[in-house]
Amino acid sequence: MGRLLQVLSEEETFYMLCQIVESIMPLDYYQVMMGARIDQRISDHFLKEKLPNLYQHFQECCYDPSMTTLQWFTCLFAYNF
Repeated sequence: MGRLLQVLSEEETFYMLCQIVESIMPLDYYQVMMGARIDQRISDHFLKEKLPNLYQHFQECCYDPSMTTLQWFTCLFAYNF
């Protein structure tokens, strides 16, 4: 959203954000959280594949990255807005 504010007015940025959430995002992304759960699985897969040492460390600490990533995916840059 910060990037949008650099090139658009506040009002235009708001309406652009509305268009992203209402038109571009799949309908079930927020309603049943299916999209967010799929994105979490994909990010876990990439973490395991690309950063195996970090993934193993998380496993040893009993840390589930989805506790953090769910907020990222459900907010889609709008949390701080």
